[in-house]
Amino acid sequence: MKFRLIAFLGVFGFTLIAAIIGNLLETNGILTRGMLGEDTLTAVKVFFFALFCLLCMTLMPLVLRVFIAGQSAIGNGDFYVIRWLQRYEIQLVLVLECLFLAGLVLIFLLERRTFHLIFQSRLH
Repeated sequence: MKFRLIAFLGVFGFTLIAAIIGNLLETNGILTRGMLGEDTLTAVKVFFFALFCLLCMTLMPLVLRVFIAGQSAIGNGDFYVIRWLQRYEIQLVLVLECLFLAGLVLIFLLERRTFHLIFQSRLH
């Protein structure tokens, strides 16, 4: 769990630093949207979306662990659901992450034509 906490804090910190640097560059006129062009803006959006996905995947097990610890602390640790969550915590996290990844794959497969049209129009 320490690895996931370190990963979450690292990705969160990197996202904040990247956003702050980008905003400072844009505010000072060093790097504006007009200078970047559509392709670079798309790459930046994809980069930040990937960081967001990493944040979500590292946050799920942390929230589950805090929930279980909180329920145990207030005396609900003997309930069947809490014991089940404690017993199958890792498996549940893996299932949730697989569902998350399956959803992303499904989105990209369903929108493949849209992505193809966007990138084809930029190449010509």
